[in-house]
Amino acid sequence: VQMQANRPEDFRSWESWLRNALHVNVSPKLDENGWCPAFRQFLLQGETTKLLLLLRQFSEDIMARLRVFPKACTMLQEAEVMTTLGTKYPLHKTYIPRGDLASAEFEHLPRLPIADPESPSWNFLAELGVSFGVDSGHYLKELVRLSERPVDGPVPLAEDETFRHAKECYKQLEARFVSENLSESVLLVSWLWTMM
Repeated sequence: VQMQANRPEDFRSWESWLRNALHVNVSPKLDENGWCPAFRQFLLQGETTKLLLLLRQFSEDIMARLRVFPKACTMLQEAEVMTTLGTKYPLHKTYIPRGDLASAEFEHLPRLPIADPESPSWNFLAELGVSFGVDSGHYLKELVRLSERPVDGPVPLAEDETFRHAKECYKQLEARFVSENLSESVLLVSWLWTMM
């Protein structure tokens, strides 16, 4: 059922009536087994823009239910989405091009193709693992991404771009662990740093 609403509040009022009076489910159905078959199929189709807009439209309802049904949450986090790189990545390994991440320095990252990344309406994606800034989580994601890259053959470590990038990530992690007051983690990062 579709409704033509001249004002957003008309739609919200109608949606609220459907939920409360008729107990109609207005967002994709999920339970302990995950998503309903129709939504699973939708996830497999990989229509990123439609998926993101649908999630944003029903974010309040969906996020509340995902906290109750972790299997459905994992399915959504693992859904392959098209990025600005022209390749697909699991949703939880992507970035919103906001703040520092919008700069050319980070064009190599799998960013989500959204027109209004600064809008707070996208903040719910953080709960699904999407990164919004350059913090310790960003550098941990970068290290995981680097570890998943195929090796191009024997290259001396000092000349290997991946090695240099990983080394820079460890350096940034160490600095952020100190500034974010995560002193116990500094020992781990320092140990990893010495292993390189």
